[in-house]
Amino acid sequence: MIGVGIIFILANLLWLYPFVRDVEQGATRYQAEVARRVAGRADFFLEKKLREMGELALDVLEANADSRKMPAIAARFLGRHPDFIGIDFIRTASASAEYSVGPVMQENGRKTVVIQAPLPYASLAVKATVTIGDVVGEIAQERVGSFGRVYVIDRAGNIVFHQYEGIVNGAVAAARPFMSVEGGAGTYRNEAGTDVTGVAIFASGIGWTVVAEDPLSEAWARKYQAIRLAVFLMVLGFVLLMLLAWSTRKVMGIAERERILSAAKSEYISILAHQLRTPLAGTKWNLKTLVDGDWGPLNAKQKKFLERSYETNEQMIALVRDLLDITRIEEGRYGFELKKADVGVFLARVANDFRQQAKTAGIALVVKKPRGRVKIPQVALDAEKMSMAVGNLIDNAIRYNKPKGSVEIGYAREGSNVTITVADTGVGIPKTQLSQLFGKFFRGENVVKMQVQGFGLGLYIVKNIIERHGGSIAVESKEGDGTTFTITLPAR
Repeated sequence: MIGVGIIFILANLLWLYPFVRDVEQGATRYQAEVARRVAGRADFFLEKKLREMGELALDVLEANADSRKMPAIAARFLGRHPDFIGIDFIRTASASAEYSVGPVMQENGRKTVVIQAPLPYASLAVKATVTIGDVVGEIAQERVGSFGRVYVIDRAGNIVFHQYEGIVNGAVAAARPFMSVEGGAGTYRNEAGTDVTGVAIFASGIGWTVVAEDPLSEAWARKYQAIRLAVFLMVLGFVLLMLLAWSTRKVMGIAERERILSAAKSEYISILAHQLRTPLAGTKWNLKTLVDGDWGPLNAKQKKFLERSYETNEQMIALVRDLLDITRIEEGRYGFELKKADVGVFLARVANDFRQQAKTAGIALVVKKPRGRVKIPQVALDAEKMSMAVGNLIDNAIRYNKPKGSVEIGYAREGSNVTITVADTGVGIPKTQLSQLFGKFFRGENVVKMQVQGFGLGLYIVKNIIERHGGSIAVESKEGDGTTFTITLPAR
């Protein structure tokens, strides 16, 4: 009987170790989720300020960077945006398109950062002093569990937000081993003398490190409970096994309890199995599972907030991708590998990628073949890049269509060229804005009212891709009566 008791104790140790490890990893994942959410807010704050500075840049460019007009332009901008407390224009010889964010500073009792961004097409940069009170306020509301908290430190080790700001040493906090660009986790004693576990996530856009920490007593509560439960079960099991000859019913009860505990452990491990791979992609997946209700029902306010966060994350992903594409195109680093392709087969494959989107929107999506037995010659194209261009047109045609509208994709031969058309029954484009359609950051007034999302870069990229294929793109549209884009490619 003693041998059976020892085996039972060892069996409990075998499940206890992985269970305790998973509890620790689960706490780390939860803290990472909170830290990523805060990092996303910080980067979104920067994105918003850069977008507002972009408005200022457009005003300066419209004034041809006239130094006499710029003080008035800056004054008007500061009047519209009270969180900007200073604007300077500086001369620069650099052609870099990168922005920079300075360290956090105290100015008249307010925390500020300096954001510097170059002006396109001018040897100027905008240097803006911005208060960060709004984003700090949002960070201050974040909690990790019931007793945890979040704090943020910038690249220079300055404190952006800290609950114990009056007593914390920023240099000490910034020197913790896991406070790096790669992020990490660790346990330590914080400024309040509490033993905590912390996870650091780097907000790559603004350059801040976000730490979510939770007292060990709370973060590992289930671990301690599991250990106590395991010890109790081991002792109880040994006693019960010793009494096995007198009470078979008690032994069966223990077996049933073990079965339930094992099932609970497996379910818990399954829930904690989800891991985030990269900052943006991980945030996207995490928000998607929450919005879809995979982790439980949401009230209307929670769901609306999460959906807005998800859309913001998608915008960040799309903007980064589009800006990188534009940079590669303009610098001649956007490599094209042209191969002969059947236009009909190519368009059918691209259209299939949008079938579900069209179905969800209630839009009919049709690929129309040429009439008769006209032989369409093959064209030389880069399938990946041209898919991006045609796909952008199809996506816009679906997004800005009317209820129960349609999108028709056609192709034909015109002399020595092959044409591809994408026609929709959507809202159309105002005649006065057609000439600006393929410019950077342009969005029609009517579509802006329909959807706030978008940065006006898609058609600029489309035009560049088609021109790199030796082709051209034209548009015909009437406001309220649909739009037709025509791509002309040489048959080779």
